This record gives sequence, C-alpha cells and structure tokens, in this order.
Amino acid sequence: MKLKDFSKPKFKEIKLIDFDKKAFSWKEICSRPIIKSFIINVAIFLVLNAIAYARFESDADIMMSLLLSGVTGAGYTSHLGFSNSLLFKIIAPLSSLVKCINWYTWLIVLSAFVAVVVLNKLFLDNHTEKNHLVLIVVFNIFIGYECYMFPSYIKSAIIGSFTVAISLKHMLDYSNGNIRKYVILTIGFLGYGFLSLRGTLYGFVGALVCVAIGLLLQEKKNIKRLLIWTGIVLISFGCLCGLRKADEALYAKESIEGKLTAEYIDDIEKLLVFGYPDYSNELGEKTGISADQYRRTFSSSNCFLVEERTIDSLSWIKEVSSERIKFKGETLLRFFRTVPIAQINVGYLYLFLVALLAFLASGYKNKRLVAYLTVGYCFVAYAIAYFNYAWDNRVTQLIVFLPVVYLLYTGMQSLKVVEHKELVAYLIVFGVVLYNRFGSQMVTTVTGGELAETVEEFYSDNNHYIAFNLNGYVRPYSPYKRFGEDLLDEKRLLVLNGYYMLFPEFNEKQYFAHSLGELWYDGETPIYMPDYYLVE
Repeated sequence: MKLKDFSKPKFKEIKLIDFDKKAFSWKEICSRPIIKSFIINVAIFLVLNAIAYARFESDADIMMSLLLSGVTGAGYTSHLGFSNSLLFKIIAPLSSLVKCINWYTWLIVLSAFVAVVVLNKLFLDNHTEKNHLVLIVVFNIFIGYECYMFPSYIKSAIIGSFTVAISLKHMLDYSNGNIRKYVILTIGFLGYGFLSLRGTLYGFVGALVCVAIGLLLQEKKNIKRLLIWTGIVLISFGCLCGLRKADEALYAKESIEGKLTAEYIDDIEKLLVFGYPDYSNELGEKTGISADQYRRTFSSSNCFLVEERTIDSLSWIKEVSSERIKFKGETLLRFFRTVPIAQINVGYLYLFLVALLAFLASGYKNKRLVAYLTVGYCFVAYAIAYFNYAWDNRVTQLIVFLPVVYLLYTGMQSLKVVEHKELVAYLIVFGVVLYNRFGSQMVTTVTGGELAETVEEFYSDNNHYIAFNLNGYVRPYSPYKRFGEDLLDEKRLLVLNGYYMLFPEFNEKQYFAHSLGELWYDGETPIYMPDYYLVE
C-alpha cells in the first residue's frame, strides 16, 4: 500500500495577470489586414453617402426592390425574376416583419462591401508599404463610388464572385485552407450566384483573365493547380445553372407569368442592364416595330402594350436582345473612332492608369509585357461589348477594368522608386480631373412627396385613370427609402412599365390589363407630365 506524503503539498503554477500591461493592443489589432480593409471601406462608405445620395443602377434593381417591399399589397414574394428565389425566401419574411428597412438595397450594398473588404485583405497580406495602402484606398474609392452610390445586384455579384474565385486561388496556392474557410467560400459562392447568375459568370471570367495572365508571367508555372482551380469554378457554375433552371421550372408551373419569366428573363436582363441596340430598318422588319414605336417602347418607362400575356406576345424581345453589329472594316473603324475617345469620361480608366503607372515603377521583371497585355485585354473586351451593344454602361466598365487593375495591384513589388509625396501629388491631380468630370453625376437632392398627393395635384376627377411610369417615379428617391404596401392603393393608378407583366402581383395594376382606351395625348406631348398619362 502506497501512502501519500501530505507534509509537502504541491501546487500548480499559476500565472498572475499583470494589470499594468494591457491585455490587447489597439495598434496591433488595427494593423491586421482585414481590420485595415474594414476601416477603409466603412470610412469611404460614410463619406460618399455624406456628400451625395445613392441611385439604383438599372430598372431591374427598382423592380426587385419594389417587389420585395410588397408595394402592390398582394403579399411579399421571393420570386424577383432576375435572382434565384432561394436567396429571397430568407429575405422576404424579414421584409414582411421589419417594414422600416429596404432589405433589397442593404442586401446588395453589404454584399459588395464584404467582397471588397476580403479582396483588399488578400492584397494587404503581401503588400505592407505605405504607398500600397494609399493605392488600396484609391481602389476602394473607385469601387465604392460605383457599388455604394449606384448599387446593383449584378455589380455586387460580379465583384463577389470575382473575390470568391481569387480567394480560392489564393488558398490553393498557399495551401492554407481548412474546412471552415472552404465552407465560407461555398456560402459566398452560392449567395453571389443566387443574386445574379449572369454577374457570377462575368466575375468568374474576370478572375480567369487575372489568373491566366498572372500565370503566363510566372517563372515556375503550376499548370496542375490552375486546372484544379478552373475545374472547381466550372463545376460550381454548372451547379448554379442547374439550380437556376430548377427554380424557373418550379415557378413556371404556378402561373402564366412564371412561363414568361423562364422564357424571357435573361433577354430582358440584358436589355435593362446593358442597354438597347440602335434602331435599324433590318431590326424593324424582324420585329414589326416602327422607329417611333421603338422609341416609345424602349424609353425609360419600358412602356409597351400587348393584347394578351403569351409567349408569342413578347417574341420580339429575343430579336432585340440578340441584335449585333456586323463585324466588318467600317464598323471596326467606327469602334476605334468611338470607344477610346469616350473612355475619357470613364472613372475606371483613371484607376487603371494609376495602377499601371505604379506598377511600371515597381520592381516587376516583365512589367512592360504585363502593360501591353492589360491594355490589349481592355481593347478586346470593349470590342466584344461594342459589337453586342453593351459597351457604354457601368457594368461593362467594372467587368473590363476590375481584373486588370487587381492584377496590376497584386503584381506590384517594392514601390520605393515612387516617393510617397510624389504618389499623393499624382492622385491629387487625378482627383481634380475626376471631380470636374463626375461631380455633376453626384446627386445632392432627393424627391419628396407621396404618390397619392401627386395624383390629386394633377387630376382630381374620379372618372379618369392615370397611367404612370412607376420606375420613373421611384428613380429620383434614395434606394434606401422603402415604399410601403399602400403605394398603389389609389384605385385610379395604372402602371405603364411593360416588364411588370412578368409578375402576377401587378396583374390588376397594369395599364394593358384594362379596357380603357388609348393614352390621351395633347398632340405630341402628354397632357400633364412625361411620366403621367390620362386614360379615359
């Protein structure tokens, strides 16, 4: 039997806390790349929203915002057409419970915010100089201006899917991934994919361009890792396409509008986001639409009249969305005479020039070759967009410049050749140019007043209806404003915007759903306002 000796008790060594020393250091916490990126983005978001008001990028965003807010009073729907309803099955109940928040706007803005924060973090992991920090602030100002002041679901999906793809490549390169990180990437991939399938495709293509050019210039090329990354991206996108088709098929069984959505939503999205082609006699013969009808149909109100809601009644939309500029010597010459000059008004071009100048001042070995490749890519990408009537818009600008700017940023090594003060001086000059060019685009006032009051102001006779441009009415307001369920309560209000025919919630509120005669014009000018028409 073994006896314990209690005469010399043993105690475990206890480390006492030195309260003279702080348990943590704010300086150390703020020096972390993810915290730096977060602080920069919050500051830029607050400053931009303090000096100007935001605006939705396209009519598609306005339509989805109104549907999610339940403005028709017909209930809250998760099927917004342009996005997968699986995403909004989570958001729609929140929208019905908390009615003081425009959930759609905050969703797309926060989606872009998270993507930019993560993208900056990946850059700051390997670039710690002050000049690099200045450049990342410039990057955030340009991206923030587009994504925070002109929010759009498709732009959020582009930058989000680009970030997910670059993060995946980063994890494969450094073998620093664990299950938790891959789960987060999967959630991000599904979220951005559900937000916009088209935007996710463009984001993945941009990431592929960025990775491919970067790999081409590496001395030790790891083709196997690139193939693994490409395979994962392609399989993931294929799964998203399957989920989108399944979502459309389920909704198509429920209503006529579901069939119309499945058939035409991709074509309508292209027209709303990228713009409409120029009218030509050939296009008129294909669609049976005259030049005057075309102008009225594809105005800001998207006002077109159909006799019935059928697949055939909208067949002309496919003809319009598939219109292309023929590739020949004359049109190619017109491209070089049009697009490069118009780029003077594109903000992203200045961001590209800042990145290119800083990159050429760095110690990268093949920097001239990289410069030629990035400039060549921009010309090719704009040529593709030009011949598809899709070059003169903010979404295309983001698709073109995001991958090459990020490639130049990540390729920079030491920037000691460029003095800190010299870089700041260059940026101030660019800032003055940009302010003169784009200061007029910033909105400093918003419209006030309720729709019912506007109706009473223009016409008080109960014997008439007023058909109006709903998108035109909503557009001047801040996207953070939420319109209530009583927006269209006024019985005499009818909506002109033809694309709302894709949604059953607007059935009784569509102008062409009523037999009320033609719009009443006073000659060529509507009797009241460009967006309000009297109907007998």
